[in-house]
Order: sequence, then structure tokens, then C-alpha cells
Amino acid sequence: LPEEVSEALSSGVFEGEVIAEGVHMHPERKAFEKDDAFVDLCLAIEKWYREHGAAHLEAAKQCRKEERYQNLGLRSLRVMENILKFPGHSHLLEVIKRFGRGTVGTGHAEHTPLTSAGPKGERRRVVSRSSFGLQFAYVALDGFKDLWKLDTDEGVLTFNTRHPSWVACDERSDTAVMRLQEQVTMHALTLHAMPPDDRLAQRQILDQLMDSNVLWI
Repeated sequence: LPEEVSEALSSGVFEGEVIAEGVHMHPERKAFEKDDAFVDLCLAIEKWYREHGAAHLEAAKQCRKEERYQNLGLRSLRVMENILKFPGHSHLLEVIKRFGRGTVGTGHAEHTPLTSAGPKGERRRVVSRSSFGLQFAYVALDGFKDLWKLDTDEGVLTFNTRHPSWVACDERSDTAVMRLQEQVTMHALTLHAMPPDDRLAQRQILDQLMDSNVLWI
């Protein structure tokens, strides 16, 4: 079998049995006899993998990646909760309070709910009172030049997981991803604490600063 297929079948993603007729075990019982039936079996397995198995494997990998991002997002949001408690960052907390709507779960929150979107997360539900919060989301956008985008109506900070800065941190470690998320969050909230007319120029400055920060991370 091709190395790609062998590695996939040994990945732990697939469960089940392969039942074949016509193949025979070698007398030492450690391998199959290398005959035409054995070749047909290998071809059938490879064909199944190309037509069906590869898609299942990719879906499993994507799910694991999304769960990892969600977990790292929740950890980073706990860090942000602590940062926003300091009086010197009260102006950033005010930015979150100005978000249009949204909270997570049932009922109303008396504090600032910070959540991370992912396969295990709850959908942000719109409420009628002035609840507020910050949520992380992750989207793979090829050709999109920005690392992040903040939706101030929904309070969702979206990270572009195809951006070179994200990829560089993602390939380094979980800690690097968390540091990137936290610095982007500070930049995004700081930007929206500024007068609207100043944000375009300041965004360019913050993006250039982020490039240097990624090298530091």
C-alpha cells in the first residue's frame, strides 16, 4: 500500500474489519502470500481510501483542529478576563459594553461573558437587554490580507487561520497561539476605544506592530 494509505489506516481514526476472500496467510502467519488475490486486496483498500476514507480522515483532522482552537480560545479568554479587571484597562471593558447585543447560554449574565466558538460551543443567542460579551471565532480565509476582524454588533473577534502570522504561531506551539490571540484582542479593543476617524491609520500601525510581535512570539 502507498505510505499515505498505510499511515491513514494506522491513525486511529478508522475502526472496523476488512474481510477478504481468496487471500492466504503465509505459513509463518506474519503476512499474506504475495499472489494475485493479495494484490487485488491492496488495490481495493487503496481505492476505498481514495474514494471514501480520505474525506473521513480530513473531516476528523478538521474537527480536532477546531476543538483545539476552541480550547485555546477559552484559555486565552480567561486571561483576558483577568486583564480587564485592572482599572487601567477599564476603557477596554467599556468597548465590550458597547457591543450591540449577545450573550451565551440561557438567561442573562450579570458579568462579562467571554466565550469561544467551536464544535462544542453554544451558539450566541440574542437577548433583549444590554448583556454584552466577547467571543472568538476561527475561519480559514485564503487570500484575505487581515489577520483578524471584530464584529462590534455581535461582539465576535474572528481570526483568519490561513494568515501567515497565525500559521507561524500555530506551527510553533499552543502557547504561541494563545499569545497571538491575546495580543490581537488587546489591539482590537484598543483600536475600537479610539475615535472612528483615527481607526484606519491606527489599524495599519497596529498590524505592522503585530508583525514584529509574531517574530517575538
